[in-house]
Amino acid sequence: GLRLLSLTRIGKTASLVDSMANMTHRELTDMLLKLGESVLVLLMSTHFIACLWFALGDLPGDDPTWVKVSEVSERPLLYQYATSFHWALTQFTPASMEVLPVNTWERLFTVVVDLCGLIGFSTFVSTLTTRMTQLRSFNKVRMGQHKALKNYLHENMISLETSDRILNFVQSNKNKLRPRTSADGIELLQDIPMSLRRQLDFEVFKPILSYHPLLRHLAFYDSECTYAICSAAISEYALAKQSLLFSKGDEGRHMYIVHSGQITYTRSRIQVSLQKSDWLSEAALWIKDWVHRGDCMAVKRADIIGISVEEFRCALEDSRNKSRPGARLGYRYAWRFINDTCSYDVASALRCSDIWGDWSHICGIIAQVTDDVDGVTKVGASKVARNVGRRSILPGFST
Repeated sequence: GLRLLSLTRIGKTASLVDSMANMTHRELTDMLLKLGESVLVLLMSTHFIACLWFALGDLPGDDPTWVKVSEVSERPLLYQYATSFHWALTQFTPASMEVLPVNTWERLFTVVVDLCGLIGFSTFVSTLTTRMTQLRSFNKVRMGQHKALKNYLHENMISLETSDRILNFVQSNKNKLRPRTSADGIELLQDIPMSLRRQLDFEVFKPILSYHPLLRHLAFYDSECTYAICSAAISEYALAKQSLLFSKGDEGRHMYIVHSGQITYTRSRIQVSLQKSDWLSEAALWIKDWVHRGDCMAVKRADIIGISVEEFRCALEDSRNKSRPGARLGYRYAWRFINDTCSYDVASALRCSDIWGDWSHICGIIAQVTDDVDGVTKVGASKVARNVGRRSILPGFST
């Protein structure tokens, strides 16, 4: 009876493999897990049938059984199990063996197992064929791309040295540049209600925005404003090694937050390394017509979250029109952010650059702003907003 109850483990094992497949992020790994699931289910089914077959042959009494006729009971336990497993496996395949049913119950059990095996083995073969076809198709696409690249290099008479470097780079980096999965690329998410999509965007991007002290406090004081930013202002970038995020002189249309990987910011031959949770080009949010003061490049594969300047300002403007505290917090912060530049150490060549404002400096501003944000009036916030919009040149630094 306990052995029969343990048959439910097959379903649990299949469910576990499905859960593992759902947690994988690579198509090849998912296909291999599904293939392994089919083989595992077949082996476990064979194991339980083998146990039932041996139990049926080992029943007490004087009637002949396959165990008595084959004298298997005198053999070691491992041989008994191997013989039972072998018999069970032949019921799923065209193979045969010397063990045969010798009484009515064994014959009926064999008929039932053969009928189940006819259906089960056909299903297994079909599933196995499908998985192998998927694997071949997956490899065919990759091999086709590799062949096309070789043909391109050959037809354009690229030097052997350059061709070898390109092929080696492609081979070593074929799995490294996998951008974060975007909700816009998932067709099933395009039909969900707008309210549910806003909630999804909020839960995805709020933890990333919270790397910055202001945006973390903004979510606390005005969640509606943060919902609007997460829904409309976020862009995602996947940078390969040595790829540029922006160059000196480019128009600053985004603030950037490093979500993974490593990038470097270079200005006046001074280089600063930025990693996960660091941000840059915040000044673009608060200063009209901000222009990047340096170059930003990925040291290794990096995921970057961009906050659109235009959409961010629209979210704050909507907050101000509805008299929500997010606008008061944002505009008062912007005023202090710009005017506190006078207290910076002028000796740094990165003063007033795209990495203007380090962690301690920003936290200091936040501490001042949150102490009296509740006392700022709507009129005061409007005045700050107008001043921030007009101010397009940083003190002491010419555009």
